[in-house]
Amino acid sequence: MHIQPILGAAFAVLASISFIANSQSIAFADDSAIESSLNKVTALYAGRQSLPNAQEAAKLADSLLTQKIEDEELEYKVLIASSKAYYWIGGHVADKDSKLKNFDTAKERALKATRLIDDYAEGYYFAAIALGKWGLTNGIFNSLKQSGDLEALAKKAQSRETLDGQPGVSIDGNGPDRTLGRMYFKLPAINPFGPTGDRAKALFHLERAVKETENNSNTRVALNSVYLAEVLADGKDAEKSRAKQILKSLIEQIEKDPAAYNPNKTPETLDELKEAKELLSTLN
Repeated sequence: MHIQPILGAAFAVLASISFIANSQSIAFADDSAIESSLNKVTALYAGRQSLPNAQEAAKLADSLLTQKIEDEELEYKVLIASSKAYYWIGGHVADKDSKLKNFDTAKERALKATRLIDDYAEGYYFAAIALGKWGLTNGIFNSLKQSGDLEALAKKAQSRETLDGQPGVSIDGNGPDRTLGRMYFKLPAINPFGPTGDRAKALFHLERAVKETENNSNTRVALNSVYLAEVLADGKDAEKSRAKQILKSLIEQIEKDPAAYNPNKTPETLDELKEAKELLSTLN
């Protein structure tokens, strides 16, 4: 028996196993580092009321996306974090072109997440709201070609579950309903490219968004009430009166303690408080 060749083959197998194990360890270590950096992105985004924090969060998330991420779900989370940061930036820079660029980047990051994992609601939802804000900034009539995409994205978000296993319809305080309600209210009655304006549909989605979230500080979103009030204000006297009451109640509740309204969305709540006051001022 030739011992030497057998030993050589055994060592080769062991070396191969060792290489694979080391490669897996390296990949795991890299993903651990990325997860740690993602936590920093989350912390920066939590301070988004200061625009430079949101910009730094977007920059850090982008740097992570240049690296090889072994875990698809981790990459998905980085893409969503990037999308959220760019969406916030788009809403808080003054220049129209900058707004459009940031909203478009937010949409593309979220759409990339859907291509990576189709089963989760987040990618579709954050793509939808970014596209919606892009359309409003670009001008509704200039953006009608994208209206079908917006409707489809919101409905796909509703039909999926979130990363933590919740129904997609509930994401971000019934965000898909809020998005659809806003879209149906803003679209014109004639649209050769897709869905048309429909006040009844707008009211249906916005009423549901408010009803299903308003009594829970972890889910309620002031914008649900603001958008509902805007649709009601476009109606008859009884609806206009209800719109005023909704806005007055909302403003009083937020001013009492902005952080208590929804502890996870205080920056948004403060922005939406301004929108509520502006809308109410047009109704008095």
